[in-house]
Amino acid sequence: MKRTPSILIIVLASIAACAAAAPAAALGASAGWTAHKATGVPLLSVAAADPAHAWAVGPVSTIVATTDGGASWVAQTSPTTADLYGVAFSDASDGWAVGVAGDAGTVIATSDGGADWAAQTAPTTGALIGVSSRGQDCWAVGAAGTIIATTDGGASWVAQSCPVQHDLYSVSFADADHGWAVGDLGTILTTTNGGAAWTVQKSSTTDYLNGVTCCDALHAWAVGERGVILDTSDGGAHWTVARATTPRSPDLYTIAVADKRRGWAVGAGGVILATTSGGLTWRTQGCPTSQDLASVAFADTLHGFVAGTAGSMLTTTRAGWSDVRPPTATAVVTVKEPDVGFGSSPPVTTSTQSWHSSAMSVALRASDGSGGSGVASVQYSLDGGKAWTRGSSFTVPAPADHSNDGSHTFLYRATDNAGNVEAARSGRVAIDTRRPTPVAKWSAAALRGARTTLRYYVSDRRPGSPTATVTIRIYDTRSTLVKKAVLAGVTVDADHGYVFVCRLPQGGYRFFVSVTDAAGNRAASVATNRLAVRDRPIGFAGPLLR
Repeated sequence: MKRTPSILIIVLASIAACAAAAPAAALGASAGWTAHKATGVPLLSVAAADPAHAWAVGPVSTIVATTDGGASWVAQTSPTTADLYGVAFSDASDGWAVGVAGDAGTVIATSDGGADWAAQTAPTTGALIGVSSRGQDCWAVGAAGTIIATTDGGASWVAQSCPVQHDLYSVSFADADHGWAVGDLGTILTTTNGGAAWTVQKSSTTDYLNGVTCCDALHAWAVGERGVILDTSDGGAHWTVARATTPRSPDLYTIAVADKRRGWAVGAGGVILATTSGGLTWRTQGCPTSQDLASVAFADTLHGFVAGTAGSMLTTTRAGWSDVRPPTATAVVTVKEPDVGFGSSPPVTTSTQSWHSSAMSVALRASDGSGGSGVASVQYSLDGGKAWTRGSSFTVPAPADHSNDGSHTFLYRATDNAGNVEAARSGRVAIDTRRPTPVAKWSAAALRGARTTLRYYVSDRRPGSPTATVTIRIYDTRSTLVKKAVLAGVTVDADHGYVFVCRLPQGGYRFFVSVTDAAGNRAASVATNRLAVRDRPIGFAGPLLR
């Protein structure tokens, strides 16, 4: 349906009239959202300073506030009879609300969380619809390209020059300099100097844009009629246009983001959309009402508020998700082997051993399963859980001075977008950079055909790997290898004996002991000693092992 230039004023008035005439939706909960009765008047805009403090405004100077996360709402006194269309708070104390009284734009402000509201002088006669604040800086937009701003908390407001005459419905600032405003016929304006100059950006749509939000100077999103959603990651040089993937394409009225990945959009018929991919994909969240939803605000990644046109307020402490199952994290330990000259980067090998002689990389991965809200983050702790670091990998160093030798236990867990936190899992990385030392102090004498023992000792300073692989080689006088044995899992710092049935011819031999510990450290030297073999004497009746 073709709409007039003053579209949002007409839409909001129509919503208010319909909601006032219709019975209020039943209160309750659906999935991750809970409905509360805030007032009997339609609510058209909501702002949140933190998870506990939020405010909503509506027609006939309606202002309601909560200090308990939305469980209860109380009316605040407005100094005007204006219809209020927008509200913004910089913190739990400083806030502004804008609207229209008759044909005149209205601005009211508070510095005490709404205990007292006072009217401020707005340099415009046009309706004001959208508002955004940062500290003591505040901007408001409205009919016929109206943009006004203050840098002193509203003590003085000035009109800013607008390059279009279209109605503007929403404004959002990432900081004191970078902001966007949107409105009729796909209008997108941007500023990089606090509004001293506004320029038009190409939106590639003629849909009316009702809401805009941003999280920094590069990332912004806008929503509008027929489910249109736009996003930019380059400050608005390029905007990508998408449509809400719902069975229908409802008008979307506002959008809020918690960071570059997580955002929510609301609109007609109780639709709530959420993204955890920066807008690449959007999913529908369950809503306990079919009433139009005029505004959404999030205090952080989990706590949100949605203003409904039946005077109800929706709240969530789980980012709107119904997911109650925590994600699952896994840890993969890899070792970076030294480059051997055939490439510029060392290869990466998945580790299956417990002890390591070089720095170990631990990669953390997580999944949330089918139907989950998606993984929000993976964290790890290297101090038994006293402090947690957000990240998907870390390195356990192995300095040459052996200062980090020993066993290191780490904890890891995942958190999903609904706030479910996995029970901590544990892993271990053990570092040993010292070389073991084989000792063969004892020579051996053997009877051919009889059981023989070659005694040896493996020394490996603590802390370090507790076992080693020992290789014993026996050579004859011509340096020919005549026997080899590989013994795995040999305990270090202990006496051992290699027992075998000697079938070697009579003569003199030398046996050599080499060792590699469980971390892969190879002994710098080989231990050796003598082995003398004699034929068994005639009439020998000792034990023979065949």
